Amino acid sequence: MTTSATSGYGVETYEVDAAVSAVLTELLTAAADLPDPIARYHELTRAQRLWETVGPRILTALVAERGATLRATGMTQVDLTEPTGLGTRQRVSQIMQAADRRDPIAIGLDDQ
Repeated sequence: MTTSATSGYGVETYEVDAAVSAVLTELLTAAADLPDPIARYHELTRAQRLWETVGPRILTALVAERGATLRATGMTQVDLTEPTGLGTRQRVSQIMQAADRRDPIAIGLDDQ
C-alpha cells in the first residue's frame, strides 16, 4: 500500500518520539548490559536487522487488519467510500482484499 492510503491521518511528533524512545530504551539498555563493545556492536547490528524485517511486516499486517475491519462492517464497498475517505470503490476493494493476507499473529490475537 502507498502512504496515500494514510495521508489524512496525522501523527504528532510526541507520539513518534514516544514510540522511538520505548523501542530504543529497550534495545540500548539490553546492549549496554554487554561488557564487550564488539559484543554490543553485534547485538545492535542484530537488532537493526530485526527491525528492518519487522517494520514492513507490521505495516502489511496493519493494512490487512484495516481490510478485515472494513469487511466486518457488512457495508458495501460503495457505501464505505465516503466514511473511510478512500475516495473510490476500487481503493476500498484493495484494502478489503488485503484482509486475505492477515498475519498469523494478528489472527491469533483474535482468539485471546
